Amino acid sequence: MKPDIIKKLRNELSEPIHSERQVVYILAELRKLMELESIKRSDAGEPADNGYFALKFCCDWAVHVRLDQSGAQRIVQRFNQYQQFMEELASPGKERVKVDPGFLRELDHSLNLTKFREQLGTYLHSHDLSSEVATDEDLWLTFLTYYSHVIEDAPLISEVKGLEWVDSVAVKVLDEQPAGAADHRLALRWTWVSKKDGMRKNTVRFF
Repeated sequence: MKPDIIKKLRNELSEPIHSERQVVYILAELRKLMELESIKRSDAGEPADNGYFALKFCCDWAVHVRLDQSGAQRIVQRFNQYQQFMEELASPGKERVKVDPGFLRELDHSLNLTKFREQLGTYLHSHDLSSEVATDEDLWLTFLTYYSHVIEDAPLISEVKGLEWVDSVAVKVLDEQPAGAADHRLALRWTWVSKKDGMRKNTVRFF
């Protein structure tokens, strides 16, 4: 089965990416491949995790209408922490609010899907498959655009108790980019609702 999946991926990756269907197909096949390898490692008494956590999460996101597994909860918790930071920053009389640079870096990676891109390229290369879809800037932006349309409005949900500010996050592709963003090909708006005031919040990333 594994050689068949790799052959299908090689054939698909040899074609220009021009549809959401292709992106979903590639990620679904990658998901199968990772699951097969995970089973093999488990049968051999090895840890099932292959180190491609972000890649598996993004593959899962492409085939679900909502996602509440650990990867989704981790991202929601980052937004919860970010919203808390913003609330504290806006509070009158507060001393200067400090934030962990490591947290901001992880949040930025989530917003830009940085680890998804890195792990996609590495995983493809490790199976002697073309990784240009992740390593070439133009090809990546094309792939990311179709992927973004696949996952938009498929919320990430956290059922972890005690989240004070945010319990779900969604992504939307902006069809019309804001003024001043003409040099970018893709704009993604991450949205969430503050549990404090019920107001919808958002942040936009340009690619």
